[in-house]
Amino acid sequence: MKHYYLIFFFLIFYSCDFITEEEYYSRALNHEGKRDYQGAIVLLDKAIARKPDYKDAFIFRGYCKAQMGNITESTIDYLKALKLEPNNTMILSNLAINYNDISNFEEGIKYYTKALKSKYLKTCDATTEEKLLEIVSPFFLKTGSP
Repeated sequence: MKHYYLIFFFLIFYSCDFITEEEYYSRALNHEGKRDYQGAIVLLDKAIARKPDYKDAFIFRGYCKAQMGNITESTIDYLKALKLEPNNTMILSNLAINYNDISNFEEGIKYYTKALKSKYLKTCDATTEEKLLEIVSPFFLKTGSP
């Protein structure tokens, strides 16, 4: 009977996952560095499962999905991150890029406009704003919007 308790204890102990969400994120960075986006996504899924409001994990997972060409799922992750931090310039810009990639220029312009008005951008220097405007200008040329 003691053997059953010992086996049960080891099964429980080894099936437990003691890795933190930050460690999963860190490991995902290593996978992304090797361009193993799918491996990074698996680890980011685990980080988000541990901490459902892990904004940076949603952003990073959205980036990995975009790198794999899955723009729809990438956009979903960016929108989840945006709910957690509505004025994040990077999230807004990434959404604009995704919408541009699927030729939804109106949404792209909407998110670039929000990025230009975002709180973070206001703390940046003029060069940063000029770079963002440089990125946005092709949208205006394609749609004819100011």
